[in-house]
Amino acid sequence: MADVDLLERARRMLASAMHLDATGDAPGAAGLAFQAADLAMKALTIAIDGSDAGSHQARMRRARQLVEADPSALELLWETRQRDFYGDAMVGGDVHLPGDAQVREALAVAAALIDKIAAAIADARESPEASE
Repeated sequence: MADVDLLERARRMLASAMHLDATGDAPGAAGLAFQAADLAMKALTIAIDGSDAGSHQARMRRARQLVEADPSALELLWETRQRDFYGDAMVGGDVHLPGDAQVREALAVAAALIDKIAAAIADARESPEASE
């Protein structure tokens, strides 16, 4: 079951991001938190729709629909990832690396989203339609 394997990998990626932050090695932690959440969103679309939505943006749209993911939380994850990996939120934007508080907020948002996604996948597996 690809979705279960991907969800477990997402949890392990998030644990790695949290370890980076906990050891004071924050660069990359917020970006890795986004990647973990994105992988969980991929698991969600595979579990519910039968296939991957195909892009970061499409997965975020489906997560908003399927688990009522907060659009501002998803935007925070995206922007923090961009700043963590590239130094800016968009090409040509001002360079502004995420601070410790932003990294921790991204980690918390990713953790909460992954938990919601895990619950939605478990619910989908338990529904009568899943056994048909």
